[in-house]
Amino acid sequence: MRNTYDKIVVAGGFRSMVAAYAWAKAGHSVLLIEALDKLGGFMSPIRWGDFWIDKGPQFFDNFEEHDRAFFQEMLDGDLLDSIGFSYASYMNGTKTDNFAIPDWRTRGPEFVNAAFSDLFAKRIAEPEPAQPFATVSDVIARDGGEMLQADLITLTEKFLRHSPEDLGVPSCQMITIFGRKLFFDQSVSTDLKQSPIMDGLLAAEKATNGETRYNLYPRGTSLETVRLAMEKALDRVGVDVALNTTLDGLDAQNNSCTIAGQSVAYGQIFFGGDCRDAERQLLGTDELRNNTHLLPEIFHCFVVPTADVDAAYYTMDYDPDHLSTRMTNFCNYMDARDADGNGVVCIEQPVDRDTEDWNDPARNQDRIFQEARDVGNITSDNYISAKSFAIPVTYKVPLAGFVDAWSDVKARTKASFGDDVLLPDATTLTRKQTLDDLRQIGIIT
Repeated sequence: MRNTYDKIVVAGGFRSMVAAYAWAKAGHSVLLIEALDKLGGFMSPIRWGDFWIDKGPQFFDNFEEHDRAFFQEMLDGDLLDSIGFSYASYMNGTKTDNFAIPDWRTRGPEFVNAAFSDLFAKRIAEPEPAQPFATVSDVIARDGGEMLQADLITLTEKFLRHSPEDLGVPSCQMITIFGRKLFFDQSVSTDLKQSPIMDGLLAAEKATNGETRYNLYPRGTSLETVRLAMEKALDRVGVDVALNTTLDGLDAQNNSCTIAGQSVAYGQIFFGGDCRDAERQLLGTDELRNNTHLLPEIFHCFVVPTADVDAAYYTMDYDPDHLSTRMTNFCNYMDARDADGNGVVCIEQPVDRDTEDWNDPARNQDRIFQEARDVGNITSDNYISAKSFAIPVTYKVPLAGFVDAWSDVKARTKASFGDDVLLPDATTLTRKQTLDDLRQIGIIT
């Protein structure tokens, strides 16, 4: 570690690794510090026997050509293959292929016509919301209308384990129930969507992924392959990496900080980790943490013959009586299979901390497996082996005060540390959003 760097990156997750690489590639001297003994953060998968279990299907989703080109360069080769779209959903006893959103057609034509008429009339009367949404309850009132409100409340509580009236609007992107509605068959939806107002209201099947948008994944392996390639990229462009290392102090007036007892000068410093950790470190407060619901889940992993697994990459379970939410078929989109042709299906169960389910992760294992069979995601009568993992935090769900708290944290950070201390957007969720944010900040050009 030197005494001076052009740029310092704090934390070693995906966003930080990308930022450090982009800065170094542009000719800057860069130091990346990480408190743990390995880079990667949430991108690091769980090792279970012969299988890698990703902590959720972390697609490099909706990448555009310049995003793909960036990663081809960073990874020193095209490790990411296009996986297209392969989703399914389950609702009211019916499985629907090619859609991850709720299929309201399963409620019958009378319900669908009434729900559509209600929403359409409201859109005509009020094309845009009269005032900004304050909570998810406000979103549900507009997005669901009179017919769908009750269902959307139930599903929000199932997936996020919190009341919509207490949730901030950014949490809507963490659950696939908002936005365009699946009311009609493909031909009817496609015809109606010629109208702009209908296009914003109705869903239709995506025939292809297009030429400029990609869902990417390291086929035949896991994100561990990408993580290792990103580590090599940092070394290749000369990033200094300090593991098991934290930032001990920051003197913004002199553009210097203390790292492992050593004073280090910097030009800019980027806090690429969790915004809540950055707030505590920079300001000594916990506004963001106090306005966040940390969602734990149980990941129930089953080894089954791949021939008995549905073709979808993942299936969303919208049955309110099921514990399951998302069923991820790793053996499909990763082609991850053992020598006997068996693969892993991972089924998520959101839970509350300090409950029986949390303290005994495997207690619902057989019920979860039966739900997968009921959905049609697995046809096997039994699983070969199973393991249930308790994941302390899967989503950091913004509560109603989060947006205001974030504005306050940004203002106080700027007032105390100036423009050379950079924070990422606290509401980004996907890899694509992360890249776009880094471009807006000016780290990626």
